[in-house]
Amino acid sequence: MKTKKNYFLLLMLTLGAGLFTASCSSSDDNSSNEDNTPPPPGKKELFLSADETSIVLNTTVHFMAKFNGEAIKDVQFTVNEQKLEEGINSYTFTEVGDFKVQAKKSTGEISNTVNISVFKDNDEIENATKFKHRVLVEDFTGAWCQYCPRVAYKIEQLEANHPEDIIAIAIHNSQSSNANNGGHDPFDFFRSERNTFEREVGVGGYPFGMINRNDDFEDNYDQFTSYVKESSTIGIKIESEIYQNDGIIKIGIKFGEHYTSGVKYAVFMLEDHLLFRQSNSTSYYSHLQRNGNFSLDFEHNNTLVGMFNGFRGTEISSSIAKEGSEFTNNEIYMRHKAQKIENTKIVVIVTDMQGKVLNAVSAKTNTKMDYQVVR
Repeated sequence: MKTKKNYFLLLMLTLGAGLFTASCSSSDDNSSNEDNTPPPPGKKELFLSADETSIVLNTTVHFMAKFNGEAIKDVQFTVNEQKLEEGINSYTFTEVGDFKVQAKKSTGEISNTVNISVFKDNDEIENATKFKHRVLVEDFTGAWCQYCPRVAYKIEQLEANHPEDIIAIAIHNSQSSNANNGGHDPFDFFRSERNTFEREVGVGGYPFGMINRNDDFEDNYDQFTSYVKESSTIGIKIESEIYQNDGIIKIGIKFGEHYTSGVKYAVFMLEDHLLFRQSNSTSYYSHLQRNGNFSLDFEHNNTLVGMFNGFRGTEISSSIAKEGSEFTNNEIYMRHKAQKIENTKIVVIVTDMQGKVLNAVSAKTNTKMDYQVVR
């Protein structure tokens, strides 16, 4: 990494004799310059998907809207802000170009945006060398960490303002196995792998965040858009069939240029809307009920609950990692600790020989996402 902070660990008693908070580094959270605006709305419950996203002229695409994981029909679909007739859940694209599709529920909720790219023929799609690019932010956090809400808030801001450009992973650390102890975090599922990964990237204390496994997140938060590229030469597609305890994931990775040895891929499963207390010495999330130093019913999002091949992943043969080639793995067996499958998503990242992130993709669990081609 280019930058690394030195942190220290502080133990302080809160919530009576049974609870404590293992503190993180402080900052000017309570200064007069802090942004005290309320946090952005929680992650959207209305989810929109399409059966295809990279298509040729005159293709009809079908849309599906789910609310809290259940398919619903009381929605209005729009294509480039033009409303479709009520009850219509498909659209035939008769022009080349890029289109944005959304759904709006009758009660006002608005879905995520699905981007549809229309090409003149299949050759344009099959021979594509440019794909949608996203930036990976990894947040090392803990429910006991009193300044970690600072990073969570900043990630929420980026997700609200740059929803198509960021993928975040929250990697939890628990300080105690006793659920009644303030150092307990119930979302620390990969302790051994996490400890090794933290040593490799130089985590000295919490909060700690990375951008693309290359730079410190907080130091570069204001320059986030500088990490976003017009396109990537790495394309990723995901299809998953996940059950209560396990499941199968299929992925494909296309290469738009030649890469040397050392290119790796890693597959994760994340969960949103996990409610648990959060130690909080910041002024963020002031709307939540508190007990001592803890914000109660804190919503933990992007939480790592499943992992296929470790944080570093598996190397792709250099004979495949070259322009025009495609790597596939249709037998990724995913064991996970998710509470609600409908709140989960699959993330695939691809890194170079230095371990820096080349591209990352996220897809809602139990959906199919094709390569997102950029013309």
